[in-house]
Amino acid sequence: MIYQWILAAIVLFIPALAGIAATKQFTVGSMLGISLFGTLLYYLAHILPLSAPVIWTILILCACITIAAVILRKKQKKKITIDRYALVITILAFILFAIIGSKLLVEHADGLYTGILNAYGDLGWHTALITEIADAKMLPVQDPIFAGTTLTYPFLSDFISSTMLIIGSYLAPSVDIPAMIIIPITMLLLYQFGKLYGASRTAGIIVMLLFLFGGATFGWIRIFSDFQISNQTLGYFITH
Repeated sequence: MIYQWILAAIVLFIPALAGIAATKQFTVGSMLGISLFGTLLYYLAHILPLSAPVIWTILILCACITIAAVILRKKQKKKITIDRYALVITILAFILFAIIGSKLLVEHADGLYTGILNAYGDLGWHTALITEIADAKMLPVQDPIFAGTTLTYPFLSDFISSTMLIIGSYLAPSVDIPAMIIIPITMLLLYQFGKLYGASRTAGIIVMLLFLFGGATFGWIRIFSDFQISNQTLGYFITH
């Protein structure tokens, strides 16, 4: 089972590393690398069927870009500055969404489950789209709801998840890994955006919190009553 999770993570990790090496920026570089990886495969899928060899070829190309960027910049000595607030936010965000994201889609012998209430409606759509793209292996694809019509939907993240399926991952890792990796990076991007245009770390933190709690700001207060009636230890409750 861990093998499928590693495969799914590799699909994001290698392009992100290429973007970081090319731009020398963690947040912008990682998102740029992942986006360009998905966009390149998107256009290729209109020309030839996506297959494991095709996807691995693009991943190897991303790895070569990483190595080339490191070699070219090796002689450039530049002092690296670290925003400690950003570092703390990154660590906490990855821990938080490692817990939450792993509950987004869970596979058991008798079917698929989710531990997130609001995901019941969305998961049906996204899993249908991911599996349809993985089966068709070429674009364009039909709308999973309106048969016979071409899909018009911003499905790049689902498309990347479908590449994970094609190279041998399972459905749950293909859905959970992007949430566990991309959402924390997005939070860090929002922090840096607020910090830059608000000219203060406080503005960056406010922007990030507005995103994190958006649409469910007061829903978080239910966690206290849920804990009281759970009859579980605090550690078990938080991680489940």
